Amino acid sequence: MPGAFTFEVDEKRQEAFRDAAKTSGRTDAEALRDLRWEFVETARERAEHDAWFHEQVETGRRAADAGLLLRNDEIEREFPPVAMWSKSVG
Repeated sequence: MPGAFTFEVDEKRQEAFRDAAKTSGRTDAEALRDLRWEFVETARERAEHDAWFHEQVETGRRAADAGLLLRNDEIEREFPPVAMWSKSVG
């Protein structure tokens, strides 16, 4: 059985939403359904990225703890465009 959301929106915003939905050939309900799915997808992508990022940080920490570090001059040799950018900024 489909669920229902009930919420209040001021008249100005409701009319603007209705006009935008109509302009795109959608009903209010269709546009809201689309927005809900976009929100769910965005939240899923954000959670996946956060998990990936945290894993990358932990990988870096483990490498640092193991002594797998590079001196600044080694990094600049390995990644010259980054080194040039950092010098122009700093």
